[in-house]
Parts: sequence; C-alpha cells; structure tokens
Amino acid sequence: MRVNESPIQTTNLFAVPVHATQLEHFARYAPALIERAEKLCAAGEGMLASNRHAFHSSRDFHLHSDEATAWLRWAIVDFATRALSSPVQIVHAWSISASKGGWLMPHNHYPHRWSGVMYLSVDHLGDDELYNYSGRLDLLSPVPLAEVFGMRSSMSVRPVNGLALIFPGALQHAVYPHQSDKTRHSVAFNLSTRVAP
Repeated sequence: MRVNESPIQTTNLFAVPVHATQLEHFARYAPALIERAEKLCAAGEGMLASNRHAFHSSRDFHLHSDEATAWLRWAIVDFATRALSSPVQIVHAWSISASKGGWLMPHNHYPHRWSGVMYLSVDHLGDDELYNYSGRLDLLSPVPLAEVFGMRSSMSVRPVNGLALIFPGALQHAVYPHQSDKTRHSVAFNLSTRVAP
C-alpha cells in the first residue's frame, strides 16, 4: 500500500498525548471487517471484559489472513508509527459490537504503553441531547479533583466512521451507552514500541 498521507491531530490532554486520524482506504475494507465481527457476535465466541451488553471478541482479531485484516494491521501500524515517531507492533486487537444499550465501563489497558480504537460503523441518530452522547468515548483525567486545578475531568470523543485514536494504555476511559437500533462496530487494540526482531 502507498504511504498514508492523512493528517494526524495530536491533543495534549491532561499532559498526555491523544493522537487522531481519519483512516485512508477505510470505505473499501470496513464492510468485510464488520461482516467478520457480526459473524463472531452471532456465534457467541466472545469474552467479558469492560463490555456490558456488548460483544467483545477474542484479542486476536488482527491475526486473520484476509485482505481486509491485512489492511487493518497496516492502518494501525502506519498511523501509530507516524504518530509516535517509533516502530510499533500490535499486541492485541479485538472487535466490539454494541447493540442498543451496550456500553463499556471505565477501564484502562495497563501495562500496555499505548492503546487505541478505530471506528468501523457508528450511528448517532442526530444531534439532540439524548443521542449526542450515544456511544461516545470518554477519556478520564488521571489527576484527582482535576477541576480544582483548572483542568478538565474528561474529554469526550464523538465517534465517526473511519476515525482512529491512540492514547496511553494507562489512561482510564469508558464508552457511553449506545442508543441506536443499528449495531455499533469498532476495533480496539494495544501496541508495543518494542518490535520483535
């Protein structure tokens, strides 16, 4: 694949970096990844972690040999290498499929140094207040009583198809309940900057 030229936006949130980009070639490969996630969900081959009323696949979603998964690996590694200015490898990747009411409780991915998410299919149902927070990712401040020190206590990210984020693995985060009848699909991942020879 050619070099990715999509820009990366870096926000220093709570004195830690959060990187974001819009993935190239997303429209071509996302349907096949969604189809595989739906098959895993239908088969019930998942696990319980932070997910509540949402399907969490095993953590080897990136290890298939099909063309769409090869793109998934390329997209994550390319984005992370450019954002972190360091070679990376994917340690884990898993799909999350949330039906209406599905959410993720506050959690972190420590001891992994970097974690992230890419959004495959999200549905916001308009801009009214109820649906405006549907499926949003909240990144939570590691500073106790952050507001006392003039800092935000959280950063809320509204998911968009093809958006990818990378943030420190120790950063607490959570996902608001999904309010749509349409299933919300994403892929989360952990990264290592120690690349095996």
